[in-house]
Amino acid sequence: MNSTDKKSNQEKIDELVELVGKYSLLENEETEEAVSLCREIGNPACEALVGLMGKDIMTRLDSDNSHRSDNAAFVLGKVGKLSIPALSSALHLSSHAHWALGIVARLEEDEDAKTEALAVLKGELLSSDWMRVEAAVKGLGISRDKSIIPALEKLQSTTSSFEIMRACMEAIEKLS
Repeated sequence: MNSTDKKSNQEKIDELVELVGKYSLLENEETEEAVSLCREIGNPACEALVGLMGKDIMTRLDSDNSHRSDNAAFVLGKVGKLSIPALSSALHLSSHAHWALGIVARLEEDEDAKTEALAVLKGELLSSDWMRVEAAVKGLGISRDKSIIPALEKLQSTTSSFEIMRACMEAIEKLS
């Protein structure tokens, strides 16, 4: 196969963005195709998918109602360790990045990746931005890591933010 028969990485990224950027939820086959493309291309693909995520934290607005952000977060969560740098760089932009890190921690069989994703989310609990803290708590709730419950209980009892209290309560309930 010569080089003209192969798709360029940019063509593959465009295909990935088109697939994940749908306004409907991805089917299992589509998700697996997107995960495979992401792993094949690497960091540029992860960054492209992060670009699809709603910028709800940055704009201080609710995310759009399309499923693009959900699709991107779910695919990046399933990609695992490879997606952590791109997701970490988007924490100030999108709550979906937090959600995706929770999925990495929940699904990742690589203990180092799981530990890294959890550490990033735990670090967000110290943010001065209540929206980032709330998003991190929700991500930790997705992670299934019961060891975080004491930290969530402490946060719940010391915060004055109703949104964070509610997120802690829901996460603790999911983890219990």
